[in-house]
Amino acid sequence: MSDRITSTEQRQNRRLFFGLILVICVFTRFFGLGVIPLGLNQDEAFSAFEALSLLKSGTDSWGYRYPMYFVSWGSGMNTLYAYLLSGFFLVFGINDWVVRLPQAVAGVLSCYVFYRLMSFLYGKKVGLVGFFVVTIMPWHIMLSRFGLESNIAPAFMLLGFYFFLKGVKKGKYLPLSGLFYGMALYGYAVCWVFIGAVVAINNGYLVWLNVKCRLEKGLYILAELFVFGLCAVPAFLFLLVNFGVIDEIKTAFFFGSENGLLA
Repeated sequence: MSDRITSTEQRQNRRLFFGLILVICVFTRFFGLGVIPLGLNQDEAFSAFEALSLLKSGTDSWGYRYPMYFVSWGSGMNTLYAYLLSGFFLVFGINDWVVRLPQAVAGVLSCYVFYRLMSFLYGKKVGLVGFFVVTIMPWHIMLSRFGLESNIAPAFMLLGFYFFLKGVKKGKYLPLSGLFYGMALYGYAVCWVFIGAVVAINNGYLVWLNVKCRLEKGLYILAELFVFGLCAVPAFLFLLVNFGVIDEIKTAFFFGSENGLLA
């Protein structure tokens, strides 16, 4: 009987600590979101402008319809955040705090996913410690409150890794891993080589593991690679165009236009 009582108390305590940490996590990432930090950074503002242009005209500020990478002020800009932000503008309207809202949501979500990841690997006690540590980390709080478009990539990479680990046990999660890794490609272009290497290492490990198990997850591995590859095709074609291997691609849906807000 005493063992049952102790186990029940431990579960209740874990739930209490989880709730308190979650409150801290949400508060530190949402309180005064539109004014702390004060003023929009130029990258935040331009990403918001691109999102507004996509929402209003279906083109970026240079007139390209649904591009996979923005020209912006000439040096380029990642697109994932602006595409997400256009949906938030549609729902919540146009405001400074809305510009940062997708990143704040991603920040809270990544803290929770980190908790699930640590719990999955090391148990719920360690998961709670990890949840608390990442919740109070200044760099992660700032990451979550700053609508810089590149900041969205870590959350998607973390989701990709989390679903990969779940897929090691249950193969049905592997396509989700491929999807989130694929979306991360459009969060931060600098990570392209790293993400590709991680996916290759992950699946190399799975192939080695499942050869010993007679390829029980073979179809799920193929599904993951197919989803990731499908996501990566526009990025690969983008590189071919920029290295002069092929000409610029224009279609009825993705094409150069003169109807952009800055055209």
